Order: sequence, then structure tokens, then C-alpha cells
Amino acid sequence: MKKILSIIIPTYNAEKYLRKCLESFGKIREEEWRKCEILVINDGSSDDSVNIAKEFAEEQPEIFKIVHKENGGHGSAINVGVRAATGKYFKVVDADDWVDFQDAEKMIRLLETETADAIITGYWTYNIVEKARKQYDVNVADESRYYNLDELMDKWKQIEWGMTFHGIWYRRDFYKSLHYTLVEHVFYEDQEYATIPLCYAQKIRCTNTHMYVYRIGDVNQSVSSENQIKRLPDAQKVIERMMEKGRDAKKFAIGGERYWQKKLTMMINSYYEISLLKDPDRVLGRKNARDLEKRIVECSPRIAQLNKHKYQIFRMMNYLRVKDTTYQKILARIKK
Repeated sequence: MKKILSIIIPTYNAEKYLRKCLESFGKIREEEWRKCEILVINDGSSDDSVNIAKEFAEEQPEIFKIVHKENGGHGSAINVGVRAATGKYFKVVDADDWVDFQDAEKMIRLLETETADAIITGYWTYNIVEKARKQYDVNVADESRYYNLDELMDKWKQIEWGMTFHGIWYRRDFYKSLHYTLVEHVFYEDQEYATIPLCYAQKIRCTNTHMYVYRIGDVNQSVSSENQIKRLPDAQKVIERMMEKGRDAKKFAIGGERYWQKKLTMMINSYYEISLLKDPDRVLGRKNARDLEKRIVECSPRIAQLNKHKYQIFRMMNYLRVKDTTYQKILARIKK
């Protein structure tokens, strides 16, 4: 049977989580279920991840597939997964996350007749400490029509949660036509994945479904402060690569340059916040931020100008020894 949806699951030493992830797909009704393929991309795991995946592949070989590769990181696993995918659309789901089967069924039915280059959806987070789910929505007035990025940028507050790794789906033929590969052996390539390919999308569908359940609250995740500080060099590599890809902006779809600029600015500001407010070594944090700022000026003076004000504010707060927790409280008050 021709597959409608390929699920790509980058997997590296995920034995604690993989079974829950794979079992969540099994709850989908058979009518929709058999239109899917689940690709477990084994990124050189040394734990029991492969054996867990084999259980599912042996039971339902027409749906579950295992692709083996040498360790190359999350981006490398996505690159391999896209090449192996046969579905009309594909979605990347991390091995420590899972899916809501009811919204998965809705999405599969939608994809059967869909022609959009990309689809933007909402998602859930599940906090493993608080045992609580939170819903992140995508709200547009008309889900029956297609949008371009210029229109979506005008609705940013209504759709921003969907413009992320967890919310974006790509049509396989569209993505492969870009001949695009993600940077490998680094963290934060998900920022690139949610930005550069989407810049070329001419037809985008928005739907307020929530298939993806994103597990949060784990101190080992890349979003924890300690890991954010440790992985600043990776963040800089991804920022530099995204700046480089911006040189191709004339080939972007309508609104693509606006979107690229917005996402890149957000990532740069996040880098400044981590280095200048979260890093306990204030001197080293200033050096890291200063080095990045110099690279941005060299590569893209326009982007440097857009981020100049935030950089100066974070730098001043660094000298005043303002903590990130204080900064977040100030932001929360401003938003009220």
C-alpha cells in the first residue's frame, strides 16, 4: 500500500523512552494506521533501543522499519530518514516523545488529499515532573485555505507555536526538491529544520490539531540551562549556517525572508540570553556573546543591526549581575 505519512524517529540510546513512543502509534485505528510507515533511525545506539524497535518491526514489518547508521547526531538521522521515507508527507518525532492517536488519525485523513508544501499544527507538552499537559495552538480564521509566509508573519502571535520543530510537517517531494541536508554532529539543528526549508514553501496549510506530545521537565534535555551553556558552540554553528543560507533569500517563497529574519533573530537573542544571563562565568559569557556579535556583523550587518539593542541590554544586565530568573519575571510583568 502507498504510504501517506512517514514518521521519522531519530534514535540514540533511547531505551528508556522508545517503547512508549512506538506504542503510541499502535493506538491509531487500523484504517489510518496502515497508511503510515514508522522509520526508527538507529543513530549508532549502544543500549537496548534496537532490540525494542525490532519487536515492533517483527510484529508489523509493513509499518515499522529500522534504518541503521553510524552515529552522526540528530540532524544526520533526519537526513537519512528523509532519504528512506516513502510517504507523501513526513513528520519527525523524537524517540523520547510520543503522539496523541486521535489527532494522528485526523492528520492522516487530511494528508490523503493535501497538496501543501508544509503544514503547521499545534502540539502538546507533557511535564514529567508536574505530570501535566499543556496545549499550544495554531489559530487562523480559515483552515480551508492555503497561506504564504507573508500572511503568516502578519499573524505571528496566532501561529508562532506551530512554526517549530514540533509543529511543522513537510511534503516529502517538496523537501527533497530542495536537495537540503541539515548540519550534522551538533545540537540545535532543529532550529534550522524549522526555518530554512520552510522559507521555500509556497503553499502552507494551518490546522489546529495536536498530534505531537513533547516531553519536558528532564534536566538532561538540551533546553536545560546547564546543557544550553555547554552547547553554545553548537548554537553558534547553527546561527552561522542559517545566516549563510540567508544569502539565498532571493529564491525564498513570498514572505520567506521575513520568516528567516524572525527565526534567526530569535535564535541570536536566545544565544545572548544564555551566554550573558545564564552562564555563571560572567566574563566568559561576555566573551562568547562578543565573539558571536562580531561574526554577525561580518556575515550580515542587517541582522546585526536588528539584534544590536537586545545585545546591549543583555550585556548591561550581565555587568549588573542580573540573573535570568529576574529577567524572566520582568518579561512576565511586561506581558500582563
